[in-house]
Amino acid sequence: MVMRFTWAPNVGDTVIPFLIGLLEFSLIAATGPSSLGIWFATMGLIFTIVSWASYTIFRRASQDPANREFFDTFPPPSWRDLLAVVIPAGTLFGLALFFSMTGSRSIVALVAILTALGFIINRLWITRAWWNRAISSSQ
Repeated sequence: MVMRFTWAPNVGDTVIPFLIGLLEFSLIAATGPSSLGIWFATMGLIFTIVSWASYTIFRRASQDPANREFFDTFPPPSWRDLLAVVIPAGTLFGLALFFSMTGSRSIVALVAILTALGFIINRLWITRAWWNRAISSSQ
């Protein structure tokens, strides 16, 4: 977003990346079969914070007149857009609760980890599509 939009950053814009970095280190520390619940809870928290931070930056960027030509091409956000955040984060938090209560280390854990990987790949695909659209509209 820094390369595409102009907006007035606030303190949160400088602190949130460090918080996400700390959570990523926590994710690494929680890697292991005995801490699946903590790992999934941390992953859900990362999804939630990154989505919230992106939304607030996009909202402020859309209010800057220099970005108007880009944001005029998109409809305003709706409750459906929220589902793209709530479903992955809710699933990850649900898996965290499940593994905290059961301690399962079976095939269920493998399926759950592959589900988390699917959410990450989906986010990368969305980011790629957004970036391609943002670049094509600026030329």
